[in-house]
Amino acid sequence: MATEGDGGAFVPRQGVWEITLACNMRCRHCGSHAGPARSDELATDEALQAVRGIAAAGCERLTLSGGEPLLRRDWAQIVEAGAAAGMKMKMITNGWAFGTDAANAARDAGLAALGVSLDGLEESHDYVRRAPGSFRRALGAIRTARAAKIPVAVVTHVNRRNLGELDSMHHLLSREGIYAWQVQLGSPAGELKRQPDLCVEPRDLLRVVPAVAALIRIGDLRVVAADNLGYFGPYERALRTNSRYGSPCFLGCLGGRSHFGLESNGNVKACLSLPSARHGRDGYVEGNLREASFGEVWSRPGAFAMNRAFEVSDLGGFCADCEHAARCRGGCRWSMASAGDGVENPYCYHRVATLEAARRGGAVRRRIAAAAAAVAAPMLLAGASCYESEEPGPEDGATDAAEATDAADAPGEAAADEATAVDVYGFPIPDDADVPDDADGRDEAVPGDVYGFPDEADVRDDALPSDAYGIPDAAYGFPDGWDSGKSGAR
Repeated sequence: MATEGDGGAFVPRQGVWEITLACNMRCRHCGSHAGPARSDELATDEALQAVRGIAAAGCERLTLSGGEPLLRRDWAQIVEAGAAAGMKMKMITNGWAFGTDAANAARDAGLAALGVSLDGLEESHDYVRRAPGSFRRALGAIRTARAAKIPVAVVTHVNRRNLGELDSMHHLLSREGIYAWQVQLGSPAGELKRQPDLCVEPRDLLRVVPAVAALIRIGDLRVVAADNLGYFGPYERALRTNSRYGSPCFLGCLGGRSHFGLESNGNVKACLSLPSARHGRDGYVEGNLREASFGEVWSRPGAFAMNRAFEVSDLGGFCADCEHAARCRGGCRWSMASAGDGVENPYCYHRVATLEAARRGGAVRRRIAAAAAAVAAPMLLAGASCYESEEPGPEDGATDAAEATDAADAPGEAAADEATAVDVYGFPIPDDADVPDDADGRDEAVPGDVYGFPDEADVRDDALPSDAYGIPDAAYGFPDGWDSGKSGAR
């Protein structure tokens, strides 16, 4: 089933389904406040009917999520029904209960791929999960799935505790033979909003984005930047390398356009991460499967208006006046909803870097003016003026007193200003031995666009990016020689 709109037909090609809110952990970053199951979760017959309706609407890839999906007793039936209906069925798990029996059941039911959450090295992961031993359980789940010939991806949310561990995690996961590693930003929503020691602030993007881009460029592990990480800075092309957008830049939230989220009680949303009743906000729920079929909810006139009927005038703050607004649409809707009142995205690299460059520039100008005044004062008392001085100025190669004062007061600021010629925002480009010489942190620009991004007309309308968790899909084609049962395989 398709709904006609601007840009062609809207087809729900992939979705994420929270089949239960029950969870065996109480993670500090959980966006949905998981724990006990919902009192009104779909029964088995309702869930299987939902599978048929989702497949009939054109869904190609469906990821089962939670809570912890393994805590729902009929999870294997749902996987089997989805696979029988022609969908590639995947599942995201915390790994605690994914042993040999679960792996065999998943493989026999037709699970196409497994995603395992890993949120840092052992101490950080166990802290976030509030479950000692959970790191080792997650690694065990990865190895058990590989032994059962199930392709494995790892999903990591970036927080202040694990940010410095990304390089070490890359090394670890490269040895584990996983197919893909998705890195997503820990947005201030759900439980994470209550964890100031963990929650990443917008300015942290100046460190996060270059770090993830450098990991992607290494190339020996398929690193996927999640849709809530970016946008439109000198690292954008690198971030989208493995996202399968059909474009080197982010092109707006696909929720309600080709993606959907489904809560365990049958509520349909554009994205599972968007707030609902558990966050005190029901505005993102488009309908319920107990009241209408999935196809009817998807094709309802006026549904998913935030994306299907988007106008730049819907945006506010920095996003409203951004030159990329028509393409980006404010970035990740979850980030906008959780941190920007639904109209602005504070977690945007372009926004943060632009404002930081302006702040630095203003500080430098104030220091230059103060230093110049200090130098000029005695000269004026002596009857001289700056125009009468025969001393060479900065344009003649001399060292300006203001520059000397600037360097003495804030050596880091001087280095940032000197980098302006090689970094569009005036920030130093990381010196990373793993980054090729021809990839200095920027992308090659083409006339008409500073980053070399194509016009919207040049972008494929049928592009199908990685799903919400970056879990691999056979449609991508596994690399030659990749063997999920062989350590270190790619």
